[in-house]
Amino acid sequence: MGIIKNLTRYLINQYMEHSKNKIGLCMVLGIMEIKNFPMKARFLFIPPGAYIFALWNKDRLMLPFIPTAIQPMYELCLNIVLIVLLVLLLIAVVVSVGRKVHDEETALFLESFQNSQAYQHKGTLKLHLIYKRKRNGITVRKIYSHETREEWNKRYKEILQKFNAHFVDARFQYSQGNSYIIIMRTADGIEKPIKSEWHDSALDKDLEEL
Repeated sequence: MGIIKNLTRYLINQYMEHSKNKIGLCMVLGIMEIKNFPMKARFLFIPPGAYIFALWNKDRLMLPFIPTAIQPMYELCLNIVLIVLLVLLLIAVVVSVGRKVHDEETALFLESFQNSQAYQHKGTLKLHLIYKRKRNGITVRKIYSHETREEWNKRYKEILQKFNAHFVDARFQYSQGNSYIIIMRTADGIEKPIKSEWHDSALDKDLEEL
């Protein structure tokens, strides 16, 4: 079981290592982002609208020199092509939504690490957003990163400021069994420190006597 667990973790890390520009990752992020913010689902109406427009104008796509005998087959192929294009356009929209949130939030994380030793030595950082889900006001982000949890926690104030958020539990944590995945659980709004009032008991007693 230990070998299988280690192999699974290795394969996941290998995918995440090179998943920054993968369509699969951006598609998953896009689906989650649409669930997080349902208003973004309006972009999904664009492909069906284009498909319906194409169906209304399908007669213009019928070629006049096609023999009558094979016109039914040609029309069937045309319908299949339109359906395939519809699916591809839907995927493209979801991927575009996911890539946008990936690039924007990854850039915010990178800004906080540009003065780190790894960036100064190599000029690049291995980190990018791989997961974002919002439920009941709590946003859970997972970031693939070669930076340690300690390095993340050194910069937590700056990162929270960029996201206008506050932690709902512990600060940055490792994913269970995988130190390359950092978990960030936050709620909206920067948490303001509670001001404590200081009292001098002797002074208060003197004031009461007066």
